[in-house]
Amino acid sequence: MKTNTIVHRITKIMVDCMFFGTFALALFIPFQINLLSRYLLILDKPPEIRLAALMLPAIAGMYITWQLRVMFKTLLGGNPFVLRNISAFRRIAIACFSVGICYTALFIFYPTIATALVVGICAVGGLFCLTLKDIFKQAYLYKQENDLTV
Repeated sequence: MKTNTIVHRITKIMVDCMFFGTFALALFIPFQINLLSRYLLILDKPPEIRLAALMLPAIAGMYITWQLRVMFKTLLGGNPFVLRNISAFRRIAIACFSVGICYTALFIFYPTIATALVVGICAVGGLFCLTLKDIFKQAYLYKQENDLTV
């Protein structure tokens, strides 16, 4: 069943814009680290910590939106319940948990409310993706069983 609605197309465009936006942001960060640090109130931290605290979410965002682009290809192709999407959800969950772990370490040394919120959001995002991975895996198994029956 292949149904490409306007919502699918708009969402695809938004995911593509997010990918290229995070790519541009990741390129921009090293050149503007001092300006960004002033606005994010992390100017007193060592430069390596500042760069890691700003680059890690940008790189993870690029990776996550890249995986979403991969999944959208199968959705627009009419077959979203494939092993590639199951793996993509697992990879997105790992990226979320990785950012959460790094920000947990950052929270230990430099506790702020924003850092705690990032840790919580990453944990919920990772768990959400693992749940969707299991749902897609079950749908894939049902689909395989149905294809063998016919």
